[in-house]
Amino acid sequence: MLLNLKIMTREIEEKLHELHEVLKLYMPKETTSVNIFINCEELRFETSQRLPEQLKSQGVSMKNIAGDWIR
Repeated sequence: MLLNLKIMTREIEEKLHELHEVLKLYMPKETTSVNIFINCEELRFETSQRLPEQLKSQGVSMKNIAGDWIR
């Protein structure tokens, strides 16, 4: 059973890394974070975006989830 758990954990970790790469490619360039909540009843997907104008007016520099500066 422990071996199956290790294999499953490794597979889940690999899929999460794949999801991270897909999100970095396809989310809008203003996306700064993605939160995913999963339980037996629901899957909730929430994103946060920051517009360049907002950041400039607040004197803030920030990178998006792809690691690029929001300009």
